[in-house]
Formats: sequence, structure tokens, C-alpha cells
Amino acid sequence: MKWMGASCATAACVLGLAVSGCQTAFQDHEKKLVVAPELMNDFLADKPASTHRLYRNVLVHGDRNLVLNYIRAGLAALDVGDLDAAEASFDVAVEKIDAIYADNKEAKEARSKFTKENIKDFKGESYERAMAFYYRGLLYLMRGDYGNAQASFGSGLLQDVYAEDQEYAQDFASLAFLRGWAYRCQGSESAAVQSFKEAFALHKKQLEQEVRPVKVALSRLRAPLGNHNVLLVGEAGAAPRKMATGQFNERLIYRRGAPHSVAWMVFRGADEHVAAYPFEDIFWQASTRGGRPVDYIMEGKAAFKEGAETVGKVALAAGAATGMYALQTQDRNAAIASGVLLLGGLFAEAISNATRPDADLRQWDNLPENIYLGTAEIPPTLKTLEVAHFDATDKPVSYANRTVNVTFTGQCGIAWTRTVSALAVPDEAPDSIAPEYVVKKDPASATSNEAAESAE
Repeated sequence: MKWMGASCATAACVLGLAVSGCQTAFQDHEKKLVVAPELMNDFLADKPASTHRLYRNVLVHGDRNLVLNYIRAGLAALDVGDLDAAEASFDVAVEKIDAIYADNKEAKEARSKFTKENIKDFKGESYERAMAFYYRGLLYLMRGDYGNAQASFGSGLLQDVYAEDQEYAQDFASLAFLRGWAYRCQGSESAAVQSFKEAFALHKKQLEQEVRPVKVALSRLRAPLGNHNVLLVGEAGAAPRKMATGQFNERLIYRRGAPHSVAWMVFRGADEHVAAYPFEDIFWQASTRGGRPVDYIMEGKAAFKEGAETVGKVALAAGAATGMYALQTQDRNAAIASGVLLLGGLFAEAISNATRPDADLRQWDNLPENIYLGTAEIPPTLKTLEVAHFDATDKPVSYANRTVNVTFTGQCGIAWTRTVSALAVPDEAPDSIAPEYVVKKDPASATSNEAAESAE
């Protein structure tokens, strides 16, 4: 019986090696990198101090989260008024996004069935990529670069087409409207008219499916009048939340962020009283493809895992049965067959465990839930506006009113605001790093603006 014992010992040894190589709490790519203090100081030197805790992740997370950390920090820089830092951040991000389907080692590794899903360099889901171009376009508008602004909004619409390696009809209404505004400021009236028509057609589709109370105000926005020279852009609410479901946490689903009741905004000056109405629901963009709601995405890897696991269980069962027969009959051939089946089953089980098809839950967590748009005629001498917020019954919403700058460059101006500070997020993006490395934000470090909003 020595040959039977040796077979079992060999199988156990091989299985131990296979399992030990697959069952780690987290992988190396989820760990922080060690960055020399002088390198970190140089990197942070030209960035707003209040954003340093977000920008430092660009270096300590490395390439895997490069886009994610730049768009989080870049939005924070925009919110505190540092256009230079914001532009530099979004330039890096959109360049990486544009190369999303490059044939490189990282992309091949990410497609492997034996690599955890979140090893991929973060590129964002389609709505996140589109929003990166949205912010880059707003920055171009603030600089008066209308040609690059309309190109950026157009690129955002293109990103809305691609999701899960498939193509869908674009339906990002706000990007179409903003592209129309950029065309208009550029002097391309015919292109502007076409973009506005596209925007309202897409918006009508959203209006038909939207179920939140803000639906009451959704249809109030109109195309700009001929004398309108200022674009009003508001943002409210919290980013969509990514969650994992399924037997292997392989299904990515979306849930709305914290609820809000802002149905419209009013931008007020000395003699001006201009409304901005909701024109985009970011949760709707996250949870639909081509306007069609989806239950979940990324089931493909789970199907592979279930297949491997089934093979393993069948082989183990067959091996065990053959082994029992060999013991009862002392049949050497049956014993060898049993060993082969057991070994194959053990390897299949190990492969199934190694697949780890977890959904990638890294997310851009300082995005808004809704985008509000309006246009108006405002004298270029007016430099600031106060923003008030109202619910669907036209009652004031108890957000602290914000004073925002009106930036005039060329023949057009823009005013941009949001109800939630882009700094009101943890240091680390959700699921971006191994749990033991996550640093929770100290509420005492919040800015006065964040603290005021948190109290609401």
C-alpha cells in the first residue's frame, strides 16, 4: 500500500502550494508605496494646502489609482478656486482615460481570470470617465478656451458610449447642452443649435424615466436666448455608491448617495434673479446603459468561477468514489485513477479560489448626484452671485447660501457652485487601498465650509 500513500502525500503537497499562493488577505497592488518626504513635499508644493491629504495619494497609491486620485483631488482644487492645479490634474486623468484600451502588460493582466478585478489601473465606469471630461470642459470655459471646451464635452459624450467592453447610445444630456454653449461662445451658431436640440431630446428621455421629486422642475430649462452671456452651473447631492452582490461579490450594483431635496437653484445679484434647473442625474447615468436600467454588471467572471468550482467538486467526488473502490478491491489501477481525479479536483478548487472575481468598488466619491444648468444676461461688471436653493414645492432648502464668482473670458461668462464641498470626503477613496491602510478623516480637520455643510 506504499504507492497509495505516496500518491496522497504528493497530492496534499501540491495542493498546499497551490492554496498558499492564492489565499492572501490582500495583494501587493493594494498596499501603499513608501515615498521619500522630499519627493512628496516637491509634489505638493504647488497645490492648495487643503487638498494635500487627497493629492498625496497620487504618489502613495501609484499608477493603479492614479486617475482616481487625480480626479478626486482635482475636483477639490477646483472647488477651492485653484484652476491651475485642477487643470493639471484633469489633464493627466483624461489623457489616461483616452488610452483606456491600450494593449499593454497591465491591461492584459487585468483581463486575466486569475487576477483580482481591482488590480486594474482605475479608469472609472462610463459615467465617471464622462464626468472627468465634464470638469475639464468647465475649466476650459473658465479660461475662455471654447474650442477645447466643446471638444472636451464631446469626448465626455464619447466615453458615455463605452461600458463593459460594449457600445451603447450616448445619453449624457448635460454634456450635449454644455457643448452647445461652447459652440455658441465660439461663434458656431448652427453647431450650437444642433447640440441644444440633442441635449433636450436626451433630457426628455431622462424625464420620462426619472422618479425622484426633482422631476417637477426637470423640464423648466430652455435653450439660451440670443442676449444670454453667462452659463450658470450648480451641483447638489452625493455621488452614486458602488456595491457588490452575488455569491462571489462579483456583481456591481449602484445605490443613490445621501438624499437631498434641491429641485432648483437661484443665482442672485443686485438686480439679477436667475434660476438653474436640474439637467442631469448622475445616479441615472451610473445605473443605466443607453437609457436602459441594468440590475448589475460583471457577471462574466462569476460564471467562470462557478464553472471551475463545479469541475473541482465533480472531480473530487469521482476521485473519492474511485478511491473507495480501490481500497475495497486492492485494485492498483483504480487507486492511480483515484489519485489523478483527486489531484485534478484539488487543482480545480484551487483555481476557483484564486479567481477572486470581486467587483471593483473603487469610486469617485466627491461627484454630485445632480447637475443644474441655466443661462442669463448678466453685465460683465458683476463679479459675484449669491446662490439659494429650493425644493420641488418652491420652499427654501436649508443649505448655507454660497457666494460664487462670475468668470468672464471673451464674450461669455460662467458661474459654478455645489452644495457639498469636494473636500468633504475621506482621505482615501472607497476600496482604493487595503483596509488596514485606510486613514479615516478627522472631522476636526474639515474646513469651515465643510463643517457648515455637515451641520445641515
